[in-house]
Amino acid sequence: MVSKIATGYTTDSKGKPFLRRNMTPGIVVLAVLAVAAAGAWAFAFSGRGDDTVKTDCSMAAGATLTVVDRSEMASVAPAALSTFGVRVLNSAAARGSARSVSDDLTSLGYRAADPAYADDTVYPNRDLNCVAQIRFGSNGQAAAAAVWLVAPCAQLVNDGRAGTDVDLALGEFYTSTMPSQDAQSAIDALRVSSPNPKQSPVDQSLLDAVHDQSC
Repeated sequence: MVSKIATGYTTDSKGKPFLRRNMTPGIVVLAVLAVAAAGAWAFAFSGRGDDTVKTDCSMAAGATLTVVDRSEMASVAPAALSTFGVRVLNSAAARGSARSVSDDLTSLGYRAADPAYADDTVYPNRDLNCVAQIRFGSNGQAAAAAVWLVAPCAQLVNDGRAGTDVDLALGEFYTSTMPSQDAQSAIDALRVSSPNPKQSPVDQSLLDAVHDQSC
């Protein structure tokens, strides 16, 4: 039989045609895998561009809000958690989210402001189309840096307020207050820190690790 195949015969000794290997299914499978791999890489690269859509918030009409650059805030040492209060505002999230997140922050060691949670009057139409906003005044930069640990994808906004209290406004893409391992370590250090430490209880490399993570 081998000799017949080698010499060009198309049938065996009984006159039946030799079975030929069909390569088409294998080629189709390889093509599908190649397309899937290319799509995965394209999604991975394009996904980075989507971050700005979720972290850059639309500015509310009539509000005096000054966006603070993330690189500027990265150099601010976060304040001890006992030195300021946090108010959680519902600006686009599901009803009841502000109260739930406020409870989460309290369990982490943050001190609740009075009131601890409320609807957002800056975005009364609940159309904050980003992850979140952290709002603070000039005297509350260190406090905002501490809140930023638990919401690293939030937009940082100076609204000119007095005092050190901070608002965390929950936007459309806010999902969780679960801090990363690095953020949790920093928060733990700030929870037990004295109000006026001689130096920051949180190493700068730990802060960098928190804010180097992708949103």
